[in-house]
Amino acid sequence: FTANLIIVVVAVAAVVGLAFALLLSRSITRPLKKAMGFAEEIARGNLATGITARSRDEVGRLVEALNHMSDKLREMILQIRRNADEVASSSEEISSSAQQLSSGAQNQASTLEQTSASVEELTASVEQVSDHAQSQAASVEQSSGNMTQMQASVQQVARTLEQVSGSSQD
Repeated sequence: FTANLIIVVVAVAAVVGLAFALLLSRSITRPLKKAMGFAEEIARGNLATGITARSRDEVGRLVEALNHMSDKLREMILQIRRNADEVASSSEEISSSAQQLSSGAQNQASTLEQTSASVEELTASVEQVSDHAQSQAASVEQSSGNMTQMQASVQQVARTLEQVSGSSQD
Protein backbone atom coordinates (compact mmCIF):
# COMPACT_ATOMS: atom_id res chain seq x y z
CA PHE A 1 0.00 0.00 0.00
CA THR A 2 2.79 2.47 0.78
CA ALA A 3 4.41 1.85 -2.54
CA ASN A 4 1.15 2.61 -4.25
CA LEU A 5 0.72 5.69 -2.15
CA ILE A 6 4.16 6.89 -3.06
CA ILE A 7 3.43 6.31 -6.73
CA VAL A 8 0.12 8.19 -6.47
CA VAL A 9 1.74 11.05 -4.55
CA VAL A 10 4.58 11.24 -7.10
CA ALA A 11 2.09 11.09 -9.98
CA VAL A 12 -0.07 13.83 -8.40
CA ALA A 13 3.04 15.90 -7.71
CA ALA A 14 4.16 15.43 -11.33
CA VAL A 15 0.74 16.45 -12.65
CA VAL A 16 0.63 19.48 -10.29
CA GLY A 17 4.21 20.37 -11.25
CA LEU A 18 3.41 20.02 -14.93
CA ALA A 19 0.27 22.18 -14.53
CA PHE A 20 2.26 24.78 -12.61
CA ALA A 21 4.97 24.76 -15.29
CA LEU A 22 2.34 25.24 -18.01
CA LEU A 23 0.71 28.12 -16.13
CA LEU A 24 4.08 29.73 -15.45
CA SER A 25 5.12 29.31 -19.10
CA ARG A 26 1.86 30.86 -20.32
CA SER A 27 2.12 33.76 -17.87
CA ILE A 28 5.52 34.59 -19.39
CA THR A 29 5.01 33.75 -23.07
CA ARG A 30 1.59 35.41 -23.58
CA PRO A 31 2.69 38.89 -22.45
CA LEU A 32 5.96 38.46 -24.37
CA LYS A 33 4.02 37.55 -27.54
CA LYS A 34 1.80 40.62 -27.05
CA ALA A 35 4.88 42.79 -26.50
CA MET A 36 6.52 41.30 -29.58
CA GLY A 37 3.37 41.96 -31.66
CA PHE A 38 3.33 45.56 -30.39
CA ALA A 39 7.01 46.01 -31.28
CA GLU A 40 6.31 44.64 -34.77
CA GLU A 41 3.45 47.17 -35.19
CA ILE A 42 5.85 49.97 -34.21
CA ALA A 43 8.40 48.60 -36.69
CA ARG A 44 5.73 48.78 -39.44
CA GLY A 45 5.16 52.45 -38.56
CA ASN A 46 1.88 52.04 -36.68
CA LEU A 47 2.35 54.29 -33.67
CA ALA A 48 -1.37 54.66 -32.92
CA THR A 49 -1.61 51.41 -30.99
CA GLY A 50 -0.70 50.74 -27.40
CA ILE A 51 -0.49 47.82 -25.02
CA THR A 52 -1.55 47.52 -21.40
CA ALA A 53 0.89 46.23 -18.81
CA ARG A 54 -0.89 43.78 -16.48
CA SER A 55 2.01 43.01 -14.22
CA ARG A 56 4.84 44.77 -12.44
CA ASP A 57 7.50 42.21 -13.24
CA GLU A 58 10.14 42.40 -15.96
CA VAL A 59 7.61 41.73 -18.72
CA GLY A 60 5.34 44.50 -17.38
CA ARG A 61 8.26 46.93 -17.30
CA LEU A 62 9.17 45.90 -20.88
CA VAL A 63 5.59 46.69 -22.00
CA GLU A 64 5.72 50.09 -20.26
CA ALA A 65 9.06 50.84 -21.96
CA LEU A 66 7.58 49.90 -25.36
CA ASN A 67 4.59 52.20 -24.73
CA HIS A 68 6.92 55.04 -23.73
CA MET A 69 9.07 54.45 -26.83
CA SER A 70 5.95 54.55 -29.03
CA ASP A 71 4.82 57.84 -27.43
CA LYS A 72 8.25 59.44 -27.93
CA LEU A 73 8.44 58.26 -31.55
CA ARG A 74 4.98 59.73 -32.20
CA GLU A 75 6.08 63.07 -30.67
CA MET A 76 9.26 63.07 -32.76
CA ILE A 77 7.33 62.41 -35.95
CA LEU A 78 4.88 65.21 -35.19
CA GLN A 79 7.78 67.59 -34.51
CA ILE A 80 9.47 66.53 -37.76
CA ARG A 81 6.21 67.18 -39.66
CA ARG A 82 5.88 70.64 -38.09
CA ASN A 83 9.50 71.43 -38.96
CA ALA A 84 9.01 70.16 -42.52
CA ASP A 85 5.92 72.38 -42.88
CA GLU A 86 7.91 75.38 -41.62
CA VAL A 87 10.75 74.61 -44.04
CA ALA A 88 8.26 74.32 -46.91
CA SER A 89 6.65 77.62 -45.94
CA SER A 90 10.04 79.32 -45.67
CA SER A 91 11.04 77.89 -49.04
CA GLU A 92 7.89 79.33 -50.62
CA GLU A 93 8.62 82.74 -49.07
CA ILE A 94 12.24 82.64 -50.28
CA SER A 95 11.09 81.63 -53.76
CA SER A 96 8.57 84.47 -53.83
CA SER A 97 11.21 86.96 -52.67
CA ALA A 98 13.64 85.71 -55.31
CA GLN A 99 10.99 86.12 -58.00
CA GLN A 100 10.26 89.66 -56.82
CA LEU A 101 13.96 90.46 -56.78
CA SER A 102 14.37 89.04 -60.27
CA SER A 103 11.40 91.03 -61.53
CA GLY A 104 12.81 94.21 -59.96
CA ALA A 105 16.18 93.58 -61.58
CA GLN A 106 14.52 93.04 -64.97
CA ASN A 107 12.54 96.27 -64.55
CA GLN A 108 15.71 98.17 -63.67
CA ALA A 109 17.52 96.69 -66.65
CA SER A 110 14.65 97.70 -68.94
CA THR A 111 14.61 101.22 -67.47
CA LEU A 112 18.37 101.46 -67.90
CA GLU A 113 18.07 100.41 -71.55
CA GLN A 114 15.36 103.03 -72.12
CA THR A 115 17.51 105.69 -70.44
CA SER A 116 20.49 104.71 -72.55
CA ALA A 117 18.39 104.95 -75.72
CA SER A 118 17.09 108.37 -74.64
CA VAL A 119 20.65 109.59 -73.98
CA GLU A 120 21.70 108.37 -77.43
CA GLU A 121 18.74 110.20 -79.02
CA LEU A 122 19.58 113.35 -77.04
CA THR A 123 23.23 113.15 -78.14
CA ALA A 124 22.15 112.80 -81.77
CA SER A 125 19.79 115.79 -81.39
CA VAL A 126 22.53 117.93 -79.79
CA GLU A 127 24.92 117.00 -82.63
CA GLN A 128 22.25 117.90 -85.18
CA VAL A 129 21.60 121.27 -83.47
CA SER A 130 25.36 121.91 -83.40
CA ASP A 131 25.61 121.13 -87.11
CA HIS A 132 22.70 123.50 -87.85
CA ALA A 133 24.25 126.21 -85.68
CA GLN A 134 27.56 125.89 -87.52
CA SER A 135 25.71 126.02 -90.85
CA GLN A 136 23.81 129.14 -89.73
CA ALA A 137 27.03 130.75 -88.52
CA ALA A 138 28.60 130.10 -91.93
CA SER A 139 25.52 131.53 -93.65
CA VAL A 140 25.60 134.62 -91.40
CA GLU A 141 29.30 135.06 -92.13
CA GLN A 142 28.70 134.72 -95.85
CA SER A 143 25.73 137.14 -95.65
CA SER A 144 27.88 139.59 -93.69
CA GLY A 145 30.54 139.42 -96.41
CA ASN A 146 27.88 139.94 -99.07
CA MET A 147 26.48 142.89 -97.09
CA THR A 148 29.95 144.40 -96.85
CA GLN A 149 30.40 144.02 -100.63
CA MET A 150 26.94 145.47 -101.21
CA GLN A 151 27.73 148.41 -98.95
CA ALA A 152 30.97 149.00 -100.81
CA SER A 153 29.07 148.85 -104.10
CA VAL A 154 26.42 151.27 -102.83
CA GLN A 155 29.17 153.64 -101.65
CA GLN A 156 30.85 153.34 -105.05
CA VAL A 157 27.55 154.12 -106.79
CA ALA A 158 27.03 157.08 -104.44
CA ARG A 159 30.50 158.47 -105.27
CA THR A 160 29.94 157.93 -108.90
CA LEU A 161 26.61 159.77 -108.65
CA GLU A 162 28.29 162.61 -106.80
CA GLN A 163 30.94 162.87 -109.46
CA VAL A 164 28.31 162.80 -112.18
CA SER A 165 26.27 165.38 -110.29
CA GLY A 166 29.41 167.54 -109.75
CA SER A 167 30.36 167.29 -113.42
CA SER A 168 26.89 168.22 -114.55
CA GLN A 169 26.91 171.32 -112.36
CA ASP A 170 30.12 172.58 -113.70
